Amino acid sequence: MSVATVSMPIRECQVSFVDQRGIRHSVAVYASTVLEAAAAGLKQIRETEMIGDDGVEDLTVDIQSTTSHKVPLFKLKAWLESSGRDPLHATGSP
Repeated sequence: MSVATVSMPIRECQVSFVDQRGIRHSVAVYASTVLEAAAAGLKQIRETEMIGDDGVEDLTVDIQSTTSHKVPLFKLKAWLESSGRDPLHATGSP
């Protein structure tokens, strides 16, 4: 497993770990690299006294991402009027 150190835009990340009882704990942080997120997450976890360093082997960093799409209203209307046909056929796309 590799750890990304390449800089990315600052994003919200969930940093989590599984404790000795098998319970997953997580915190939200903002960071521009996976290692920064892991460090910020560990700091926040320590500050909330969820854990000490013993018993934790790995931190999982999930980068939160949002994808947005603009849908032209005429394409949506054409699709809705197509009686549930494939959207590609309703929009006239190849």
